[in-house]
Amino acid sequence: MEPLDNSAHRFADLIGRAVLTGTISAAILSDLERGKVITECCSLEQFARFVEVREGLPQVAKLMLDRLSVDEYVQQRVRLFLTQDERGGFGVVGTELVSLFSYPGARYGELLMERAIAEGVQFLSCFDVGGSLPRFYERFGFKEVARYSFDPDLAPRDWLYDSLGTPDVIQMAR
Repeated sequence: MEPLDNSAHRFADLIGRAVLTGTISAAILSDLERGKVITECCSLEQFARFVEVREGLPQVAKLMLDRLSVDEYVQQRVRLFLTQDERGGFGVVGTELVSLFSYPGARYGELLMERAIAEGVQFLSCFDVGGSLPRFYERFGFKEVARYSFDPDLAPRDWLYDSLGTPDVIQMAR
């Protein structure tokens, strides 16, 4: 058995406390028991794999993410995490969540958010497309702290204006 790195120790401690206090959801515990572990990417090859997996998402899902290159993730000191089956992942830069994704049907959103919070996430930004993303993050204690109008100059070059419109960008904090 490999020794745990610091982030794995923090996550194991969080899960242990949550189990003892009864604050962990049955869904997350079930996911952990089925081996849906999340590991931190620690090499350029793993960063490249994260980008490759992320780019395999459906177009609409990709548009909701910070889609940085491997070099940009490295330069910005983003810590990247992937599920063992590579169907979900996220990044953390400082205390900000970036690039959280879960493939359709994988249902990793809750598990990924719990791990992101265990990694110290306190802030995030999201598009307000129909309110679903803000509502999802609110379930984890995030509150809207700022709202900005959509800026076409900052939009991804492949933005789907016909189906997504020009949603506000919401900054949230816990």
